[in-house]
Amino acid sequence: MGNPKIRAVGGPKSSNAEKRRQLYAKAITKAKSAHKNRFYIEAIAIWESIIADRLEARRQFLHPDDTEKHVFGTLGRLIKSLKKEEDKVNTDLLECYSKVFKWADDRNVAVHELVKLDRDNLDNNWKKRYNNLKITSENGQALSKELSSLIRKHNKREKNVI
Repeated sequence: MGNPKIRAVGGPKSSNAEKRRQLYAKAITKAKSAHKNRFYIEAIAIWESIIADRLEARRQFLHPDDTEKHVFGTLGRLIKSLKKEEDKVNTDLLECYSKVFKWADDRNVAVHELVKLDRDNLDNNWKKRYNNLKITSENGQALSKELSSLIRKHNKREKNVI
């Protein structure tokens, strides 16, 4: 299966900070443009990448010396891992992780089941499905913003405590 991809070391003063900032700026601009032009699946994919990177950043912060914890992961695996590792007093982060888990499920339905006909939901026509793509894209943007803010806040606070 090859070697797993490892997230480059980050942090605001790292050599990769500017590279990552540029990637984020371009990705956010592209996702917003894709959404505006109704390319919702493209926008959702970009929001997912940003959300996953933020979760990977948190795991990397929590385990700076454990490169096994720096491996790229799916949203589901990242959330399950972070919920176990997160300090229980960080209720805002834990709640946000639950939102990400829910959003990942919505993303799966919106994107991966776009043309699948569910026998229990036969009236879910194209218009409803397409509108669900739009909503999932909008929610992905809001969630990526919320998650990024919370992770920055907690990483900064916890770094100052250590």
